[in-house]
Formats: sequence, C-alpha cells, structure tokens
Amino acid sequence: MAIVPSPIPFFMWAVDIVGILPTSTNQEKYCIISIDYMTKCVEARSLSDITEEAAKKFFREQIILKFGILKGNGVIEAENKIIFQGIKKRLGESNRTWAEELPWVLWDYRTTPRSSTGETLFWLAYGTDALVPVEVGLESYRTEVYNVEINNFGLRANVDLLEEERDAFH
Repeated sequence: MAIVPSPIPFFMWAVDIVGILPTSTNQEKYCIISIDYMTKCVEARSLSDITEEAAKKFFREQIILKFGILKGNGVIEAENKIIFQGIKKRLGESNRTWAEELPWVLWDYRTTPRSSTGETLFWLAYGTDALVPVEVGLESYRTEVYNVEINNFGLRANVDLLEEERDAFH
C-alpha cells in the first residue's frame, strides 16, 4: 500500500460507488462515498441509479460546494467496509432502511475517535468537539453558557491551533 501525502485538508478525495445493495424503502440500491485523505472526513449519499447526473450532483453538493476541491486516487475500500459494518449493526437483518440510517452511521463515524490519531474526524476538520444531537434539545453546560462572540473567538483560536495538531499526525 502506498502512502499518499495530503497536507491540505479537503484537497484530495477518494471516491467509490457501492452496490447493488438491498433496495431501500425509497428505492435506493447504491451508495456513493467519498473520503478526504487528510481529515478522513466522509461524505456519502444513497442513489436509486448510477447516472452521470447523480454523480455530478453528489460531487457538486457534497464535495465542491462544501470544500471547494476534488482530487483522489481511489483508496477507499477500508472506509466503505467500516461504514457498511455500522449500517449492518444498526439494522440487523432488516436491511431495507439502510439509506435512512446512512446519515446516522456517518455521524457515528465522524464523531468516534480514530485509533491512529486519538481524535475524532469532526475535531480534525473543525478544531472542536461536535455538539451531540441530544445536547441540542436539552440544557447542558455547553448550551447554557453559549455566547456567540466567545464561541466565534474560540473557534478561530481552535482553527489556528488545528494546523499544528494536524501536522503532528502526519
């Protein structure tokens, strides 16, 4: 296996199409998945058919408009395996709702610390811990003391320090 350097986040992506999967309740049977080489950020979408238009829409909406650049060399199979193992764990034998579960599996994937870095992919991409969905609806320390100005200052400080942290992982 070759090491592919990617010192710029969201610059180099691996892309794969997985399927034919069990037909979901929305008639999707394919999944297009992309992973950023540096941050290991994953984007995915369920598809009913593999078409040029569907692929272009995925790249435009999930990669280019979010991150700006698309480049890769196809090393993605290991990440596909992890994502689809997560779907299987959530669904068991009832696999027709895999497309509905995909966003939740991606959330798990992005917010679980990686063994190689000890950090979550969310943290590596944004320099801060993700707000857990349950925290949005309930009072917690983080939501009680939230202040827009302090939050924006903290995010800028996190991003400044993030480059040093990322360099430590490469």
